[in-house]
Amino acid sequence: EIAERLEVDRLQVARWRKRYLEYRLAGIERDLPRGAPPVKVDVARLVELTTQSKPEAMTHWSTRRMAAELGVS
Repeated sequence: EIAERLEVDRLQVARWRKRYLEYRLAGIERDLPRGAPPVKVDVARLVELTTQSKPEAMTHWSTRRMAAELGVS
């Protein structure tokens, strides 16, 4: 039930439980999320831009210009 609710693998929950039993909260603190969440790119929009358009006054998309257009780094 824990794995399902947190959308993680059951094996991960088993590891957490084992470490919690041995080290208490300190045993699972290292699994807290770190940094920014992963960025999701709209792949359909990326393909559409790449295959159906060009940036203004340019012959093709650069990676930096495409990233700026899609709002990612």
